[in-house]
Amino acid sequence: MDDKKIKLKDLLKGSGWEEIPKEMQPEERSVTKPDGAITTELSDILKTWETKEYESDESRWKEYYKDIDKVLKKYK
Repeated sequence: MDDKKIKLKDLLKGSGWEEIPKEMQPEERSVTKPDGAITTELSDILKTWETKEYESDESRWKEYYKDIDKVLKKYK
């Protein structure tokens, strides 16, 4: 195996990528909002999960899924 590492930006050099206007380039996404809202929301959800009682294991995992899905949709 060759020890040389090729960076994507080096592969794209001269391909015209640099010429694409910044507003048309894919945006980098952050996992958190600047105010940390997502981490606060996830912390609150974890606290709820720790104290809430569920009827069954099935109802527990369905609730977990619903809570996570809600957060994902909110921050997409």
